[in-house]
Amino acid sequence: MWRPVVEHVRSALDQGRLLTVEVDAWWLPDTTGTSYHCEHAKTTIVPAALEEDTRRLGYFHNAGYFELAGADYDGIFRLGAHADTAALAPYVELISFDRLVAADHLPAKARALATAHLQRRPDDNPVRRLAAAVVRDVSWLADQDLATFHLWAFGVLRQCGAGADLAADFVEWEAALDASEPAGSAGHFRAVATGAKTVQFQLARVVRGRAVDVRPTLEQMTQDWQRGIDIAAAQYGG
Repeated sequence: MWRPVVEHVRSALDQGRLLTVEVDAWWLPDTTGTSYHCEHAKTTIVPAALEEDTRRLGYFHNAGYFELAGADYDGIFRLGAHADTAALAPYVELISFDRLVAADHLPAKARALATAHLQRRPDDNPVRRLAAAVVRDVSWLADQDLATFHLWAFGVLRQCGAGADLAADFVEWEAALDASEPAGSAGHFRAVATGAKTVQFQLARVVRGRAVDVRPTLEQMTQDWQRGIDIAAAQYGG
């Protein structure tokens, strides 16, 4: 970043190109109830519509398209009262559409990628390793505050749940494209995601001084992951 970020965004949009920009979720209205004007958290957006005169920005974030303006615009781009010459420039990447796959070729391409990823899966059960780490952390969590717990949960349980949910989404999407393809593993992956959420809620009580036993839920997550991955490997040739 050799110029202010807003100038790079404007230049890219003028060329019909898109950038991913690392920003502070404090300034993102779509995070109302979590980070918006409550908590500084790093996240990534894709600016898609820029109005510098009126200080408005349209952007993609997670699964939606949103808009921000005014002080939030200044905050996102570190302008005016929010300028900080000592701050590190955010991480920015150019999105390339050069290798987009045509719709009629997408199912075969996706299936080939699924097979390749399954061939790289670990030899053991990673959810079992995760479960052991969670159990080890229970006593440590009992001495932490809620803010630390949420940071821990985001880096551990929520990553597991998000990955499992994405796996379920893929299997269901692929099955919808090809009626001959069953979505048998999706239910098991979805159960892993649900289990991760359940364990997170249970461990929040630990921070509040309560005793909980998360081992039964973690064991069920372990079994569901194994069943799901075994079915997927048999289906996609992993």
